[in-house]
Amino acid sequence: MPTNLTSETIKCMSAEGTSLFVGTNNGVFKSIDFGVSWTNISNGITNLSITSLDVDGLKMFVGTNGGGLFLSTDGGLNWNPVNNGLFYLTINAVMISGTNLLYGDNIWGGLYISTNNGGNWTMVNGGLGLPTSVIKNFGSIGSNIVCNALGSGVYVSTDNGFNWIASTLINTTTNYLYGFTTDGANIYVGSAGDGVLLSTDNGLNFIKKYVGPNIGIRDLAFNGSVAYGTDPSAYGMDMTTDSCTSFTIYNTGLPNYAFYSVERCGAFIFTGHMSGQGVWKLAITPTDVKKTVSDYELNIYPIPTLNQLSINTELEFNEISIIDITGKNIRSIKQNTNTINVADLSKGIYFIKLFTDEGTITKKFVKQ
Repeated sequence: MPTNLTSETIKCMSAEGTSLFVGTNNGVFKSIDFGVSWTNISNGITNLSITSLDVDGLKMFVGTNGGGLFLSTDGGLNWNPVNNGLFYLTINAVMISGTNLLYGDNIWGGLYISTNNGGNWTMVNGGLGLPTSVIKNFGSIGSNIVCNALGSGVYVSTDNGFNWIASTLINTTTNYLYGFTTDGANIYVGSAGDGVLLSTDNGLNFIKKYVGPNIGIRDLAFNGSVAYGTDPSAYGMDMTTDSCTSFTIYNTGLPNYAFYSVERCGAFIFTGHMSGQGVWKLAITPTDVKKTVSDYELNIYPIPTLNQLSINTELEFNEISIIDITGKNIRSIKQNTNTINVADLSKGIYFIKLFTDEGTITKKFVKQ
């Protein structure tokens, strides 16, 4: 069914808690009631053609079609340009990774990183394992970052984006890949013809899961073991209930033309229409499918933290690991506890990883 954002072209979307954000040709819109109402939160964005966005708490980062990059640190109330040193202002992909920002442009074919909220940018392609190709999408799993380069496959970084190595693609026929998503334990990427590729080792290797005729999946969102993928060739959505091995067309109620982005927020799956018919949503009904870790929320606080980290989740976990930005396991706690003393950790970015019977779930935190 349509939401009340009905006449916009949707370029990208992101969920943070119970809030949904979408990028359109008229700026950034936010909904806090699952699409019943929308607010334009574009104050300070001088080019309203939004191509990409990422959200991490109150920090929001968007790319535009010709206006460069804009950053908000107050949840989208105010935006500032962060274009110092940019060669080209047409942006394909953006990502917030701890205290770092990353973006890929659409012309020069570069990946750039900033360690000071966009005050300066450094190109990290040359000699660092990543080709000078157009970066289309970013994703993350555990402490690793992944990206795909146009026609050049997937690349993975274990040091927050400074160095990259090529992922191995197994049993695939195409290097043209699209959006990343995770079910909490594994990461998936859509492809132009091979359906969905799966990595069970934090992005080092991706294997084709889909078995069937040629199909393209642009983006993917999970509800337990059920996933919904955007399929431009079917002018709508596909659904899978067998871990992306097969897909069936799931277009009931949707208008024709392409949907490229899809996101889960609360008890709904949202998808964005590329030809001016806004955001549509599907109510998720309970099933007898066993829950996976992606069905649970993991909240840790305060962030940043000085001495102690508190854990809030419904998950039953039996072990906790603290991992640094290089992927090194700093500490393991083999018990179920809701508080962790981190006073002895050095300042920096870390990841907390919970081990459960359903799998693992990872969350990033900053130590002051």
